[in-house]
Amino acid sequence: MYFSSIRAAIKVILDALATGGTVGVVYNGEQNKQAVQPKAWPAVELVRLDSRSDFLDNQTDETDFAFDIRIFTQVHHELSQGDAEVEADTVIDAIWAGIMGDVHLNGLLENRMRPLVSARGFQTWNGQNVRMDVIKLACTKLVSLT
Repeated sequence: MYFSSIRAAIKVILDALATGGTVGVVYNGEQNKQAVQPKAWPAVELVRLDSRSDFLDNQTDETDFAFDIRIFTQVHHELSQGDAEVEADTVIDAIWAGIMGDVHLNGLLENRMRPLVSARGFQTWNGQNVRMDVIKLACTKLVSLT
């Protein structure tokens, strides 16, 4: 229940950017890069990672639920690698602003989400060169043991 509700709340933030035209498409989960062709660029994937729990007290664990927000910017003859980086920065800024505007996901999290941006470089998506950047999110939730 925790993963699905946290994922849904993050997806709302990302979907607002797609509606506003900042991103082309948002995928809920990792896509098959050889089979799926994004309808528009940049494409964004919301991907669940491993979680980890720490003992807080005898009634509560503090659990970090982790997600990657992967941003794919198309690179082609009209858009160089440097231009793709600048475009990705615009998307990262918009996602970051959405996250920082709701760090508790409407009260779902007791502690703040902790985003971290890491650049991953270039790869191929369905035969097209893309730049992939990643925002890693740690979402801390207090989980009752009783």
